[in-house]
Amino acid sequence: AAPLRAYLSRRGVARFASRQWSPVSAANQHDARMHLSNSSINQRVDGGASNKKAIERLLPDLEARGIDAEFVWCRVRRLIALTVASIAPTIAHAYTTVFDCSDGTSCNSLSANLWTGTANAMQVGAAAPRRSFQIIGMDVMLDSTGTPLLVE
Repeated sequence: AAPLRAYLSRRGVARFASRQWSPVSAANQHDARMHLSNSSINQRVDGGASNKKAIERLLPDLEARGIDAEFVWCRVRRLIALTVASIAPTIAHAYTTVFDCSDGTSCNSLSANLWTGTANAMQVGAAAPRRSFQIIGMDVMLDSTGTPLLVE
C-alpha cells in the first residue's frame, strides 16, 4: 500500500433528476424524479431524453452558466484526494492482512511462491511484487455555485 496511488478518470457520467428541482415541500416531497437522479427512477424521462451526460460534455455546460469548469474539476480532484487519504489506513490494513506482512518483511518487497514472467514463459515459484488494486466509485454532487459535495 506504499506508495498509495490513485487515478481519476474524466470519463465519468453526470446524472440529473428529470424534473426541475425545488426545495422539499409538502406538495413535492414524494416526487422522486425531482429529488433523485437514479436511472431506475428517471428511465422514462418526459420527452424521451436521457438523464445522463458524459462529464466531458458537462464541463462546457458549466462554462455556459458562468462557472469555471476547470476550477470545479480541480476542486473535485481535491475532494477525491482527501477522501482517498481518509481511507488510506483501511486500505493499508487490508493490504498487510492479505499479504501477511506481519513477519517483519516489507510489504513492498518481493514475496515467494508467486509467479512472474511473460506470456511466453511463466515461472511458478519465482518471486513477484506484491500488488493489488481497488476500484472506488464516488458520487459527487455540485451545488448551484459549482462546489463539489461528496454524496457517497
